[in-house]
Amino acid sequence: MKTINANIKQIRGQKKLTQEYVAKKLGVSRVWYNKLENDEIDIKVDLLPKLAEIFKVPVQELTQINGGNYFSSNNNGNVKNIANIVHDNQEVKELYEELIKAKNELLLAKDLRIMQLEEQLKLKK
Repeated sequence: MKTINANIKQIRGQKKLTQEYVAKKLGVSRVWYNKLENDEIDIKVDLLPKLAEIFKVPVQELTQINGGNYFSSNNNGNVKNIANIVHDNQEVKELYEELIKAKNELLLAKDLRIMQLEEQLKLKK
């Protein structure tokens, strides 16, 4: 059965883009991106609009599986195509990007706090 990951790999090949190029545009390592294309890790919905932009294709093209759309055909049609909503609505897209930025900032702050606590722990030993 074809997967979104396999579809992404196929589209990248058709566009004659390297894994290295796409990985750099996504801000991930080539190794991680290779694992994505080879179905070793699952695709995250937030990557779909970014990949669509890199490949210059609609999100729907990335999510087409066996003639149907992955998101609209799951759960008896109850799942909305979130990636399309994000991609097609500029206001939602901007809000989504702000949320991702805020999430990344929180993760960075958490990592910094962990490093500070580790340093304090070393000093106390």
